[in-house]
Amino acid sequence: MALAPQWANAQDQPGSVYFYIRFMMSRTFRTFLAFVGLMCLRCDELLPPRDEPQRFLQGGLSFEPGIVVVTCFHQFETIIVRNANGASKLVLRNLYDDVLQGEPRILGSINIWLKDKPTEMSLVQLDRSNITNFYLPPGGLLTLRPGDTVALSKQWSHNTLAGKPCFQFASLAVRFDDSGELYWESSPVDFIAKGALQVFQDVQAEQMEQIEFSLVYHIYPVEPPDNASRGD
Repeated sequence: MALAPQWANAQDQPGSVYFYIRFMMSRTFRTFLAFVGLMCLRCDELLPPRDEPQRFLQGGLSFEPGIVVVTCFHQFETIIVRNANGASKLVLRNLYDDVLQGEPRILGSINIWLKDKPTEMSLVQLDRSNITNFYLPPGGLLTLRPGDTVALSKQWSHNTLAGKPCFQFASLAVRFDDSGELYWESSPVDFIAKGALQVFQDVQAEQMEQIEFSLVYHIYPVEPPDNASRGD
């Protein structure tokens, strides 16, 4: 026959008020309360400050590499660019880890000048019609997810603001293409360029770092230019 446990006195019996009080005061219970307290911190407890980036957008400026092919009329008075080489490119990337959205304002500008003749300048202006990587409908919001870009591209005149073709500042040599047609090849023309691009109405234009680049021109003249010399 099993015997019930014998307690020293009634205060030690489980279920008694005294037993409950002693348990409440025990080290085990106090540890349990501390654990529960840590698990039940207020939801409005302050979180560590978020490390916000200094810049939300990062810009880039470049020019399509390759030989620029042009047709020249009337001793350089008019030129027509025949391919996409040398075209200007502006790009803005969302560096933020969240979506950026707002009213669009797509305005870009690029100042270009000859490295050896800084006063000989050209200006390229771009807008939403020059966006190349997506379609932005009229009246729509511009939405950039993390890592998304806005890319613009435009072929420019390759003339200075005074109307002089940039290759006019280079030496020209006579060449013949595979079909036997005569053209003039320029020596490399060195440029410096700096650009800016705004994509959101409430955000200032992002300034691009200054870059240097070179272009070679193949000129198909209607009338031979005066400074052309026969090459090898």
